Amino acid sequence: EKKLKKSYQSPSSWRRIGSQVRVNRIRWIHRHLENGAGQICFQRNICTLRIQGEHIILRLADSSDVQTIVEWENDYENWLVSGTTEPYSLEQIKNFIENDNDIFAANQCRFMLLANDSRIGCIDLFDYEPKHGRVGVGVLVDRIYRGKGYAKEALQLLVPFCKQELKTRMLFAGVLSDNLTSLNLFKSVGFEEIGIRKNWVNHDGNHLDQHMFQLTIE
Repeated sequence: EKKLKKSYQSPSSWRRIGSQVRVNRIRWIHRHLENGAGQICFQRNICTLRIQGEHIILRLADSSDVQTIVEWENDYENWLVSGTTEPYSLEQIKNFIENDNDIFAANQCRFMLLANDSRIGCIDLFDYEPKHGRVGVGVLVDRIYRGKGYAKEALQLLVPFCKQELKTRMLFAGVLSDNLTSLNLFKSVGFEEIGIRKNWVNHDGNHLDQHMFQLTIE
């Protein structure tokens, strides 16, 4: 069985662990907090999570999103940043959603970005390390919705969630050198560039650097 191992830099990042862990049955709570972007609502119940922003909603991906995710994952334009080398099947994506889309059990999860009831993209948390208080992040916005500030708002919504709910002190991301939009995106929300992996990715015979970013959460 092929394992999903994603490491999107500007679009999204997700790593599928080859386990069959069932989604944690956790009694979630309602929580409101204030941050610089305005009122954010964490609305949780069993196996669901919604984060309400000014223009978008982040919702934990579920089985209704499988077809859309397959289309994004199998879009060749995204393969450079995802590291994908062959298409994924509906069954593989469905298996991820049902078994591994759990930040506590599988150390990863995917949120769908919604605007006006439309799926406009996704944002992923991956390689969650509660002991060390860190988690990776990546975001993908469908090409027809890009340039509207949705990716920036999604990152701004996710930071307080990571701080309050996951007790993380650091977020990290990797961005390829030719992805100027994403380089500017992560800098715009306070990520610091901490280093460069030289000639890290081979794309059609051209080797690209990967810029590494961190955001320390106070």
